[in-house]
Amino acid sequence: MSHTHLTTALALLLAFASTTLVSLAYLREHAAVGELPVLSLRRPLGSVRALLSSRAWLVGFAMESTGFAMYVVALALAPLALVQSVAAGGIGILAVASARLGHRRLTKRERLGAGVSVAACKIRGIRAATVHDTYTAHQSVEHDNLNVLCLGGRVVGTELAAEIIAAFLAAEFSGAERHVRRLAKVAEIEITGGVSSGAAASPREGSGL
Repeated sequence: MSHTHLTTALALLLAFASTTLVSLAYLREHAAVGELPVLSLRRPLGSVRALLSSRAWLVGFAMESTGFAMYVVALALAPLALVQSVAAGGIGILAVASARLGHRRLTKRERLGAGVSVAACKIRGIRAATVHDTYTAHQSVEHDNLNVLCLGGRVVGTELAAEIIAAFLAAEFSGAERHVRRLAKVAEIEITGGVSSGAAASPREGSGL
């Protein structure tokens, strides 16, 4: 296996570990906040003190921070479209973990949503990403020609979802040479399954930067 493919494999493993860790962190933080006094933006210092006094919330925050750090490393090793294709599965992980911890079964709607978010990137030509902010919404289109937008129903409010969708629809692929080259690599992986059939790219070319 070439250096490029080893780097990509490492990035995808980091992305999977990141999305799993962040999903579990969200659940831990949510449970911790439920045991605290009511938090309010009108009392920011008091709310911050309450959060920092909760050991469970601090553990969740540490997990989330570690997950985001792993995500950043993954982005440095592979194109955003590839990393996000794995991160999209975080919605599925969050739904399943939430149901297990709550000792309940997934509803039909939850099973469908989790399945769609994971399955979308398995279809050739689909470039899907789970997006939680407007910056990622437009940059994913501009840099990676994103064509399927995934939103987490439990973590994105209605107004923010509308802003994300608007940013996604208004964005256009840049057509920059490095972005075109990046998409060609993604297309090659779709065809070969990540098994190199020709000369290996240089480490710099394979970095996705």
